[in-house]
Amino acid sequence: MAPPQPEGLVGDSLTYSLPEGLFFDPDGRITTLTLTGPLPTGVTRSGLTLRGIPTQSGSFSLTATATDDRGGTISSPVILTISGLTAPSTTIVLAGSTTVCSGSSGLLSATDCTGILTWSNGSTGANILVTPVITTTYSATCSSAGQTIAAANTVTITVTPQPASPLITSTTICSGGSATLSAINCTGSLVWNTGTVSASLVVSPVTTTVYSATCQAGACSSEPGNGTVVVDAQPTASITGNLTSCSGQSTTLTASGGSIYRWNTGATTTVIEASTEGTYSVTVSNGTGCSAITSSNVSMFTPTSPNIAASSTAITVGQSVTLTASGCNGTVNWSTGSSGTRLVVSPSVSTTYSANCRLDSCSSASLPVLITVNHAPIVQTALSHQTVVASQSYSYTIDPTTFSDPDGQALTIMVSGLPPGLSFNGSTRVISGVPTTAGSTTITVTATDAGNLSVSTAFVLTVNPASFAITGVTLVNCQTLSAGQRSITFSPQYVGLTGQPVSFSVVNEMAPTTNSGPYTLNLYTDNASITLQAVQNGVSSSYVYNWLAACNGTLAPNQAPTVANTIPSQSGAVGQSFSFGIPDNIFADDDNVNNLTLSVSGLPSGLTFTSGTGNISGVPTTAGSTTITVTATDAGNLSISTPFVLTINTSSASFAITGVTLVNCQTLSVGQRSISFTPQYVGLNGQPVSFSVVNEMTPTTNSGPYTLNLYTDNASITLQAVQSGITSSFVYNWRSACP
Repeated sequence: MAPPQPEGLVGDSLTYSLPEGLFFDPDGRITTLTLTGPLPTGVTRSGLTLRGIPTQSGSFSLTATATDDRGGTISSPVILTISGLTAPSTTIVLAGSTTVCSGSSGLLSATDCTGILTWSNGSTGANILVTPVITTTYSATCSSAGQTIAAANTVTITVTPQPASPLITSTTICSGGSATLSAINCTGSLVWNTGTVSASLVVSPVTTTVYSATCQAGACSSEPGNGTVVVDAQPTASITGNLTSCSGQSTTLTASGGSIYRWNTGATTTVIEASTEGTYSVTVSNGTGCSAITSSNVSMFTPTSPNIAASSTAITVGQSVTLTASGCNGTVNWSTGSSGTRLVVSPSVSTTYSANCRLDSCSSASLPVLITVNHAPIVQTALSHQTVVASQSYSYTIDPTTFSDPDGQALTIMVSGLPPGLSFNGSTRVISGVPTTAGSTTITVTATDAGNLSVSTAFVLTVNPASFAITGVTLVNCQTLSAGQRSITFSPQYVGLTGQPVSFSVVNEMAPTTNSGPYTLNLYTDNASITLQAVQNGVSSSYVYNWLAACNGTLAPNQAPTVANTIPSQSGAVGQSFSFGIPDNIFADDDNVNNLTLSVSGLPSGLTFTSGTGNISGVPTTAGSTTITVTATDAGNLSISTPFVLTINTSSASFAITGVTLVNCQTLSVGQRSISFTPQYVGLNGQPVSFSVVNEMTPTTNSGPYTLNLYTDNASITLQAVQSGITSSFVYNWRSACP
């Protein structure tokens, strides 16, 4: 086939394709056809096809080549002829990228056109601004001198569509938490407003925040898409309650800070009871999904019970005991209210003490310890004075009611001061024997309890001589009648009186009489002595009395005073005022009537004796029973003593009658007496006391003294007193106090 000769004109559109059948291969092995060679300006080659608007005239030699599958080739020339004028060298220039985003603009400029420049979009001018919607190829022509020539080139602006705005899903997080944001509807790169370029973004905002992102495809970016991260407040979880408890008990724990609770125990309530030691945690939620967790450790304490040791478990009133607690792993608290491992106590009554061990709020148990307090016995009834005749058999039983013991202990009775010939049997409480020596003796009877505390009382035992006799004379008065005559009044002194009538006479001066004296005689001084005679139960006694010497100042021997009545036992209380007057009828003295001096010994601390008034008074400070000795001394310095027991009770003693003070005793007849007396109490609290005497006096709140007329065949009476509902009885042997 002859080689083709394509033709064209400057400024006209040219399209030429290499014809089929230009080459033939009998084997059919042609695999490749090519068309090579120079082209006029404005014409481009695509494969075997030429296209364009030529702007250059002339002949252009091209070569068509066929190649088989074995590498063999064959060529044919192709002559392209372009006729017409050559176009000016007008060139189109684009300011910017040839690829733009939808909606973007580009500036096109053409140069070297001296005529009218017309663009393919109809615009004219050297420069135009274009905003293509789709990919567009721009060309231009230059018209001058009636000839229009196309520009040397075209410019194609490729329009890339703008990406769609990304869709960002909003989310909610808890304060302190984080969220991962991602977007859909973006086929390019996701650019976040934080500057991060990533398909997702991890954020941890403190407050609710709006995040945005654009989708970027090439040089094109979308409108921003927004997503909001809502930040909910994190609940503040807390556990309140006592974090310590005692073993075997529970403690209350309370959670707060939210509306939904879940404990590690599985409980979903606000309050739980923790009964075991360990860690308790709770997750607190506020209903929006936010939660917080907190925990607390609960400790269980087991205090160790203390062991209590006492320095002594048996004491007497006034003594102290040291209690020591050991083995406590906390604080020792005593039943007295004190704390510490050591406690010194001085109980006045038997008392049980205990202590517990306290560790935080936990307390242990304690074994009690009993401190037994021993109280001294007390004198319940005074002993009456006794008289016996020397060489005669004598027996006297100590009354069982003489003593009592506040603690109910058995008492051992002992006797001291017995005259020769007498002995005491402790098991029978009997003093017996035959006294051999005359005289008055103070016998002390002591009661001792099992704790070796004791109290004593005393009585006077008078042993009279075995035979009746006149032993002396007491001159009562001596009056001068004249120079040679005196009038004397006197009383004889006897021993061995039996209570039978005594017949007294003075030889040659006075006939026998049973009058007890004193006797009065008118005597002459020339007869200085007289002979006294007395007869009792047929026993006669004579006594020569130098009456003149007595009248002239050489008096007869002074005789000691005697005990006429016993002093009953008394009682008082520590810290309370005490007063007791020695009755006037206790002592008698024939030589010195109304001229005795009283003294007292053995008073407890706090009490004093006033001899002028005969009164014991003061405020006792020490509890206990004391034997008080009262001594009467006459002008001749002869004396006699009698004891009584004073019991001082503690101020906290229970209400009781402790004794009786005899105020007066009057003989109404041989078998009847009138007595005035005042009961003694302990435990007075200021409330009224109702006093009565069984079968003798009805109850009265009068404070006494009380007066009763009693028969001597009823030697004892029972006193009763009631204060604040507490009743006390006391058996009073009034006959021993009022012979």
